[in-house]
Amino acid sequence: MPWYLAPSLAQLRAEVNARWPHRSKASDGTIGDRAHSARTSDHNPNSRGSVNAIDITAKGIDTRALIDAAKKHPSVRYIIFNRQIMNRDIGGFKPRRYSGSNPHTAHVHISIYQRASAENDRRSWGIAAATAPQPDPKPKASKAPPFPLPKGHWYGPESRDPRNHSGYWKRDRDGIRTLQQRLKDRGWRISVDGRYGPDTRDVVRKFQREKRLRVDGGVGAETWAALWEAPIT
Repeated sequence: MPWYLAPSLAQLRAEVNARWPHRSKASDGTIGDRAHSARTSDHNPNSRGSVNAIDITAKGIDTRALIDAAKKHPSVRYIIFNRQIMNRDIGGFKPRRYSGSNPHTAHVHISIYQRASAENDRRSWGIAAATAPQPDPKPKASKAPPFPLPKGHWYGPESRDPRNHSGYWKRDRDGIRTLQQRLKDRGWRISVDGRYGPDTRDVVRKFQREKRLRVDGGVGAETWAALWEAPIT
């Protein structure tokens, strides 16, 4: 089923981007990965195709201002941040200890009610001047460039496998710079240095989870194509 981010949360994201235009988006998220799809989660599309949760990266924003604004919006059901959960219907957003596997220290999670009225509430969140909600941006209309490596090979952290290319040899660095630049263009925080180190591996893993790809931290032909062709969320 085609999915979309609830318009009320699209409005929130537009206002966050307007107020903090240089913020990090490394931990932003909307639709859930395979782990989310295996359980009940607001990150999974509902029967209308609406995704009713958003994660907003904490770095580069005023998290207190965001949380205070979320508490005032009638669509919001609960908020999770920094090992605490705040639920409108349990104590009026009184903070409680959150014991989930993800401590939510890198981003603020905001869930709205599973109601069409909450999804379609386009009123301003009061974070920035009212801004028309923007649809999920699309990559530039172009196919991925050909995958530079032989079939069955991949880019990844240094290893003894001859099929792995880490940038140890200079001839591999152009391809690694290309994929790093593409991740950066999509909003990920990453250095473009032509070396496939732990930082690149970690960003690739996050990208793979977001796009529901096999999460192995390496860039083979499938992940390479998704860097250009998968929607930016």
